[in-house]
Amino acid sequence: MKSTKRNDKEISGDVIQLISQLDEQRLVELNNLEQVQKIKNEVLILEQKRLINKYGKDSPRIQKISSRLAYNKSMFVALDIEKQRASIETEPLPNNAWRIHGKVYDQKNNPVNGMTIFLKDNKLNWLRELGSVCTSETGYYSITVDEKLIDSLKGTALYIGVSDKNQQNIYQDKNSFIATKGLIDYRDIYMDGRDCVPPLSDLKTGDIAGDIKKDIIAEDLNKEESGADLKKDNTGDILNKDELSDDLKKRKGK
Repeated sequence: MKSTKRNDKEISGDVIQLISQLDEQRLVELNNLEQVQKIKNEVLILEQKRLINKYGKDSPRIQKISSRLAYNKSMFVALDIEKQRASIETEPLPNNAWRIHGKVYDQKNNPVNGMTIFLKDNKLNWLRELGSVCTSETGYYSITVDEKLIDSLKGTALYIGVSDKNQQNIYQDKNSFIATKGLIDYRDIYMDGRDCVPPLSDLKTGDIAGDIKKDIIAEDLNKEESGADLKKDNTGDILNKDELSDDLKKRKGK
């Protein structure tokens, strides 16, 4: 019996198709979960009204239900984000390529349209050869790096940067990625609302790198100070023990 050897392209296509099917099933299950939770939430609201009429607003039962309703509100937001993620349809990944994709949200968890997404190296310089993309109406972005470019990067850590239509850098991700052949990374970006810095062409990336470096140095200093304090405490204990020992010797001498 002849064994049919399949090439990488065919295997990659099957894997992508399987992932797509899993996402579709996940979307169905998320919709079902949302419907069930909404029914439970409506029942909880009715129960809250009934208990308020019976015990008043200050009842511990009411406070407990109010806390649960507040939690549910956040849960529905998270569910909606997961549904949007599961509904994303991506193009097939080229053989031995790497992709980073996701969505950009503002402070209110609304998708942001028209933001420019690009990748920087570990010195926070824009890697122009990797290009840039703009977010869609749903806040979605996708950058694909081919095999040759991956080889040229030589394992360089990559950071996501975001700029607006005025070329002002408004977001710098501190989490890095390594472009890996055949891998698709997903990264959602939540804008922190900080003030815009100078345009990308005039951006002093060293300032941002310096901020990250300062955070690391501060953390190391805290560790050193903690170690120094601990050493002082231990030294104090030893001195106290020596003093106590001398005192006992004097008493015995008497």
